[in-house]
Amino acid sequence: MFPLMLYLSLGANVAVTVPLVWMTVRGGPAICTVLGPDSPSRRLLGGLFATLALLSLLGLYAWPTGHDETAMAVLLGLLPPQIIWSLTATLALPRRNPLVWGGLALSVLHGLTLSVVL
Repeated sequence: MFPLMLYLSLGANVAVTVPLVWMTVRGGPAICTVLGPDSPSRRLLGGLFATLALLSLLGLYAWPTGHDETAMAVLLGLLPPQIIWSLTATLALPRRNPLVWGGLALSVLHGLTLSVVL
């Protein structure tokens, strides 16, 4: 069960964050509606999304190549702060913002993953 949850959580991170990084860099009306116009803050958030994507890719690579401790370190180092960040985003952003709902959905998945791992 553990490897399946690892793949689901980290795969979902990649599936969500890679398009967010792309849209943050490229701009466009959809991302401007969600994150506002291009600004240093939005680019910083894009950097955070890129970091989440890269760490998730590292975890996805580490497990099948026999680096179990690395995969576990990525999982335990990445998921709890991501859950906390998503929960605090619900306080800072309007409820209609899709970033809030996407973050909460990922938090539920990550919480399930952590319940299996721990």
